[in-house]
Amino acid sequence: MSELELAEKVRHFYFCLILALNIHNKQPLLSNEQMKRRFILNWLKTAKSRKLFNPVVAREIDWLIKDMTGVRMQGIEPRLMYIYEEIVE
Repeated sequence: MSELELAEKVRHFYFCLILALNIHNKQPLLSNEQMKRRFILNWLKTAKSRKLFNPVVAREIDWLIKDMTGVRMQGIEPRLMYIYEEIVE
């Protein structure tokens, strides 16, 4: 797989995660920081266990799960957008 194809798969993964989080945020009762954290971690674990993305994305999922355990949730959405935007199209 070329670097460009790899970047495309990872970028698609981040697009899906950001989209799911935006949909989740539209539900006012579920949009507090603790619920966001729970939603994202659950989403990541589900995506990994169901193998919804290319296997190269599994490393990215593992990294995010590990990284989120020490991150304040208020900074997670801008961080995800930054990563998404930095990946070469």
